[in-house]
Amino acid sequence: MNGITSILPSDTVAQAMAAQMKRKVATPRRGARTITLSAGGVDLHVRLRVAPGADRLLVTFHGGVDRARATLPVFNGFIDDLPGTHQLSVSDPSLGCDSALRLAWHAGHEGFDTPAVLRAVIAATIQQLKVVRTAFFGTSGGGFAALVQSHAVPGSIVVVANPQTAIERYHPRQVASYRAACWPELPPEVPLDSVTVADCARLYAGGFDNTVIYALSLGDGHHMRHHMLPFVAAIAHLPAAQRLLLHTDYDGNAGHHMARSHYLPWLRAALTATDTAPASLLTMWHSLRDAPLRPLRPGRRRPAPVSPPFAPSDLAAGERVAAWLAGTARESSVPNHNPIPSAPTLPVLRKEHA
Repeated sequence: MNGITSILPSDTVAQAMAAQMKRKVATPRRGARTITLSAGGVDLHVRLRVAPGADRLLVTFHGGVDRARATLPVFNGFIDDLPGTHQLSVSDPSLGCDSALRLAWHAGHEGFDTPAVLRAVIAATIQQLKVVRTAFFGTSGGGFAALVQSHAVPGSIVVVANPQTAIERYHPRQVASYRAACWPELPPEVPLDSVTVADCARLYAGGFDNTVIYALSLGDGHHMRHHMLPFVAAIAHLPAAQRLLLHTDYDGNAGHHMARSHYLPWLRAALTATDTAPASLLTMWHSLRDAPLRPLRPGRRRPAPVSPPFAPSDLAAGERVAAWLAGTARESSVPNHNPIPSAPTLPVLRKEHA
C-alpha cells in the first residue's frame, strides 16, 4: 500500500484527525491554507478558506486526476462568487496508493476508511466554525463523494453534476484500477460495497435527511443510464424523494461534460436561499440562473441594457417598408377592381448583435 495503510483502528484515526482539525480551525487565519492531518502513518490534506463572519460552509471533492500533469495533493479551486461562505476542499488520500491511479472516489483503501474519517473531520469543521448550513459539491467521481458525505449531515444540501452513483457501474478499466491499487486482497467476485460505501443508490434507498440537487448533461448517456436512472429509481418510493431536484441540460458537447453555468446557479442558490426547502431553492435558482457567474464589485452599478443597433441594410429595408405602407394608405381611397390583390413580399428585419 506504499506506506499509506494506517496502523491504528479506523475509529481512532477518525477521532484523532477530527481533533486536529478543530485545533487548526480554531487558530485564526485569513485567506486560504492547506491543512495536513496525520494519524496512524496516514496523511489527509484539505484546503480551507475562512470567510470572516460567515455561517455557511461549502465542502468540495475533486474527481479524476491526470497524474501526468498533477502532483498530490490536488484540490478543487475555490469558487469566488460565493460570498459569506467558508470553503473546504478535500484531496483524496487513496490516490497515494498507486502513482498511476486517477480516481478513487474518496472511498478509501485497505487500512484507511476515508468516508468515516471525512465524516468526522467535516463534523469538527462545522462545529468549530459554528456553521448553520452546509453544502457539498462535486462533479463526476467527486459527485459520488459529495453524495456520500452529504448523506451523513442531516439538513445539508448536495449539488452534483454528472456524478457516478455506484462505483462498480462506472467504466470497468477505472474500477479495476481502483480495486487493484486500493483493495488488492479483495476477491474479484466480492463487491466493493462489502468493504466501503460504493453504491449511493443503496445508501439513499435506506432513507435520507439531506436535499439533493442533481444536474446532468443530456449528452452524457452513460451517466444517465447507469447512474442517474438507477439512483432515482432507488429512492422514488420514499417520502424524502420530494427533496430531490433534477436538472438536465445540454451545452452542445456530447459526453461527460457540463458547463459551469448549468450547475453554479444551483450551488449559489443552495447557500443563499432563505431556507433549504426545495421550493425556496427553486425560487432562488430561478432568480440566479441568468445572473453573471461573478458578482459585481461593491459600488459599481449594473449598466442599463442597450439595444443592439440595426444594420444599415436593415434600416434601408425599413425605409422601403415605410414607403410601401405610405403608398398603400394613399391608394386605399381609390377603388380596387382586382378581386385578388397580390401580397407584397416584406423584408425580414434582423438585428446585428455585438
